[in-house]
Amino acid sequence: SGLTALASQRVLGANDRIGVALIGCGDRGRGVTAYISKIRGAEVRGVCDAYAPRRDQAAEQFGPAAKPFRDYREILAEKDIDAVVIGTPDHWHAPMTIEALAADKDVYLEKPVTHDLAEGEPLVKAVEASGQIVATGTQQRSWKHFLEAKELIDQGALGKITFVHCYWSQNYSEFRKSTAPDVDLSQLDWDQWLGPAPSQPFDKTRFRFWRFFWDFGGGSVTDLMTHWIDVIQWFMKSPRPREVHAAGTTYTQDWLEAPDTVTATMLFPEGYMAAYEGNMTFGLLGCGIVFRGDKAMMTLNRLGYAVYEEGTKPLRRLACRSRFTASREARTYRCSRESMERVRSTTCETGLPAFAAAALPMRTSAPASKRRRPPTGLTGRYVKRRSSWCRSPLADDRSAVEAPVSATLESSTYQAAERGCPGANPPARSSSPPLRSQGEQAPSALLLGCGLWKRRKLFWPCSALRSERHWPLSAR
Repeated sequence: SGLTALASQRVLGANDRIGVALIGCGDRGRGVTAYISKIRGAEVRGVCDAYAPRRDQAAEQFGPAAKPFRDYREILAEKDIDAVVIGTPDHWHAPMTIEALAADKDVYLEKPVTHDLAEGEPLVKAVEASGQIVATGTQQRSWKHFLEAKELIDQGALGKITFVHCYWSQNYSEFRKSTAPDVDLSQLDWDQWLGPAPSQPFDKTRFRFWRFFWDFGGGSVTDLMTHWIDVIQWFMKSPRPREVHAAGTTYTQDWLEAPDTVTATMLFPEGYMAAYEGNMTFGLLGCGIVFRGDKAMMTLNRLGYAVYEEGTKPLRRLACRSRFTASREARTYRCSRESMERVRSTTCETGLPAFAAAALPMRTSAPASKRRRPPTGLTGRYVKRRSSWCRSPLADDRSAVEAPVSATLESSTYQAAERGCPGANPPARSSSPPLRSQGEQAPSALLLGCGLWKRRKLFWPCSALRSERHWPLSAR
């Protein structure tokens, strides 16, 4: 149990245990701290929130050592707390971090690190002057397949990259419909929650959807684009853009302040352009990044990545959790664990993952002389999706990666999914693939599975259409 795990950690010496406290006990804050609590040597010793029910919930979750605090300054005054997790709304990020550093605390800070551009310079100076560790919640940098994708780009697999397109879509109408418990104002310190924000009466919508109200957040740009632009600048070694053009407006979500539709175009002195599209009206296809070079194109998202040569037709995939990739819990745990390792020691050596020397052999029904191989310069385990090669997330499951691929029309879709192409997640296989011909279309307007071929269309049966979040759209 959780208490048993905490008790087992206390056998370590006092100097080997890291006392951690959570400030901001919402879902994200509790989730990140839960991952940290699983790391050997870390112990949650304090939780703080302006809303008592959340504070009590976190204290119960992390055990008797997690002392509840109403004011975060009380946590910073505790000598047995070495590091804090800041999971508050954005407007508190920079002020709390600067105060935590002044109190000699290491910090795990959720993105974005600032709410206003003017907060950036004082924050950087505080970090540099303190000598403390500050880690931010842009967890893609700790995710294995992002590291591998970056190494491919560094090796020149895509050639000269001139354009990067990133996008993120969510459905805030669905978020609004989801039920949430009523807020007990007698249990909420509203002034403490507001902090440096302008004084204003309590509003349930602002309290729950603070990311899209200017006093507390920055809309999809600071909530979502921050993830992808961080990846782009990291991959491309671009610390800052030369110029930025952006536009945003509201078409459907007029109950929010920040625009529901946003575009931004950034020109970088390294010789490429990046564009972001954010939409909060319809969430299908979620999020992703497309790098376009003069040799090949890479699609990258939280499912995995794929590299395509010119002339191929890549299958668009949903950016959602897949059984073929590391779960959300696994990647966030890895990010949290690395943060704690940095707290233990200011030197943290993280090597890139080792790639296989060459792609795994592919067994197909085609003659050996006609089998296609991965493009020159691409290493690691790749699987073939029609006429392209994509990285298999099942890197540790050789039997799954080497499953035979039939060249017949009826089984190609099924086995492409079984081989681990990102986004493919078929139901349990029966004796024969449950495919429908054009005359037996499933009663759904959403065409899923293999898509349009020369002779006919193939569809997953209606029973397989669990929800829009789980299945790739067809390539046409």
